[in-house]
Amino acid sequence: MEFPVLQIGSHGQDVRKWQKFLSRDQGIELDHESMGLDGIYGPGTSQGTKTYQASKSLERNGIVDPKTYNQAVKDGFVPKINV
Repeated sequence: MEFPVLQIGSHGQDVRKWQKFLSRDQGIELDHESMGLDGIYGPGTSQGTKTYQASKSLERNGIVDPKTYNQAVKDGFVPKINV
């Protein structure tokens, strides 16, 4: 299985799903204006990802990489999977 890497500049439904996971499931505040659910991986989503990573003792790089995905799946995240 391969998960799409999400980082600054990424956009679309995968990003929106990640934003929902951070804000709704993990209670992490993203962006005041768009409520962080705009499908654009900008500074707010990157910071939210770093917050999530720090809370799980992961490398705090702001990139949704395989280690971050694996932890998120354990926490209930259901990503779209590329095969």
